[in-house]
Order: sequence, then structure tokens, then C-alpha cells
Amino acid sequence: MREATPLQVSVQPPRDYPNREALRGRVWRDGWALYSRELSVFSACGALYGLLLNELMWLTWGALVLMSATLIGAVGSVWVNLRRARLVREAPVTEGTLISKRRRLFWHELLRGKAHRSFTLTFSYQVPGEVSPREGQVTLCLCAYEHLKRDEALKVIYDPAAPKRALPLRLALMRIPH
Repeated sequence: MREATPLQVSVQPPRDYPNREALRGRVWRDGWALYSRELSVFSACGALYGLLLNELMWLTWGALVLMSATLIGAVGSVWVNLRRARLVREAPVTEGTLISKRRRLFWHELLRGKAHRSFTLTFSYQVPGEVSPREGQVTLCLCAYEHLKRDEALKVIYDPAAPKRALPLRLALMRIPH
């Protein structure tokens, strides 16, 4: 079996970053997937309630919401991750600073191990030509959270057309170990 080589990207665009890298093993998470998982837990409970108590309305609504949440979560997650892959490949770099990290609480994470917990990372970055710095947020798993220190200097990539879309470049290289 061939051993995987660590991914390396240059600081300046264009960067070699295949879509496969954004879709497999990334430490970042997106709201589409997180909230659809959360909704899936509750809709599965509703469908199970309907099944056990022979309540057709609960069973129907639970099953429909479960299927919808699964589809929306999958499509939304792929869309966001492909957009982030394009950002990693093409976006300019600026300096940024890590401001804060905080825990996100989700019911579906109670069923999984400690490594699957989610955290929101808030960072600031300066867009060239603007006076005040902008703030960005990204949701991460515990592995990435433990490797980033508050007030740490970061290289941040941002979309010039929509500067609110930004991502610390370091996250593009991190892989989930679990």
C-alpha cells in the first residue's frame, strides 16, 4: 500500500488543492451538515415514536423530515466544501489573528466520542484597502481546536468578491486523525 504524502500548498495562489482534499478528512465543518444532523436526531425520534405508538402522522412527518434533513445536509456540505476548495486554490492571503474559540453544543454529538465535538473559531483579518479589520468564523472539530492557540498569527485566505468568506489557510492542511 502506498503511503500518503502530507499535503503542502504555497502561500500565494494559485495553489494545487484538489476537490478530493476538501471532501475527505477536513477538520472544518459547516452549518448545513451540523444542523441537518441535529434535525435528523429529533426527526428519527419522532418517526420512532410514531412507529411504536402506531401514530401515522408522527411516523410520516418524522420520516419526511429525516429524509429532507439528510438530503439538505449532504448537498449543503458538498457545496460548502467545494466552495472552500476553490477559495484555497484561488484566494489571496492576508494576515490574521485568532480571537476566540468556543464550544458548540449539539445533541447528536452526545452519542459520539470526545473527538467529534464542534468548536467555533473566530478570527480577524485585514483586507487590503479597508481601514478596519474584518472578522470571520469557522466551525472545527476538537483536533484542530487543540492545535490552535489564542492570539496566534494566521495566514487567512479570503474571497475578494465577498470578503466575509474567509478561512485560515492552515485549516486546509489539517486532517482529521479519527
